[in-house]
Amino acid sequence: MKKRFLVILSLLFICGGIALAAVGKVKGGSFSWRFDLTKFKVIAGNNDYISETVKVGAFNKLVVDTSTIDVNISRGSEYSVSYYLPEDKKPEITENNGVLTVKGYEKNSFMVFDFSFLSSCDDAYINVTIPDGTYTKVVDIKSSTADIKISSLNVDGSISTSTGDIRLDDNEMCNFTLSVSTGDIFIKNCNFESLETKSSTGEVKIDNCVINGNYIAKTSTGDVTVNDSELGRFTLDGSTSDVTVSSSSIDNIKLETSTGEVKLGLIGNEEDYTVEIHTSTGDIDINGEEYEKKYKRVSSGINSINISTSTGDVDIDFGK
Repeated sequence: MKKRFLVILSLLFICGGIALAAVGKVKGGSFSWRFDLTKFKVIAGNNDYISETVKVGAFNKLVVDTSTIDVNISRGSEYSVSYYLPEDKKPEITENNGVLTVKGYEKNSFMVFDFSFLSSCDDAYINVTIPDGTYTKVVDIKSSTADIKISSLNVDGSISTSTGDIRLDDNEMCNFTLSVSTGDIFIKNCNFESLETKSSTGEVKIDNCVINGNYIAKTSTGDVTVNDSELGRFTLDGSTSDVTVSSSSIDNIKLETSTGEVKLGLIGNEEDYTVEIHTSTGDIDINGEEYEKKYKRVSSGINSINISTSTGDVDIDFGK
């Protein structure tokens, strides 16, 4: 009897919160409330937006930890953090020994119910600017559904998000690791020493980039596309992922998939590569010539292509 009463009470609690938030939304407001279990209290607010720019000192390491607020990191005239956010989501900004930390609201609390989703935060953002000509390690950038963007910088580090997208444009980068779940990764006009992407169902798209060392892609069902790029080594471990390479130069390729298809359009000549391909039921096509299950060609060149797949097809065209 007691257990049933607690269940009914919880349902009434949730329904009441939704009703209050909905009424506020109909009335033109943006009322929201959250229940903090660690403090055992209701946090309510009208989510009035505030806009502020905070000047910060020079830093060589940036730590960003946010949930649903988009983060943009770009070149600017000074070191600063600006944001446009609901008032009760004002971030915590701290500086310590060359490390700038930007954290979202209530990081030490555990929210059981959060009805602020009824108030749109689509326009909210956190922007970090870094002066031109400086080198900054961008590390430990974590989010949940937020989008992350870095543009026109010399940076190094890692980004992790769940359903949010990651976008890198016009950057000079050393070693970088990008991790998403269902979010997508877009990389354009960037130079890397090495790059690693981790994704589940999210897609990875690389366009007009140079990766001097290794590019390692780990994925489940997400596709990987490389276009008009130069890579030293491309290694992929996937399941049903499709791999598409077009108009690119890659010295060494090692791909392992299950049912995903592989299409390679390489600028180099076939004679430059030692090629070994294994499939189970997939078809193999090399420059328009079809082969079954296995293909092997040994070359005096130093480049190599090694592909292993189960039911996926393999299509390679050289000189394209």
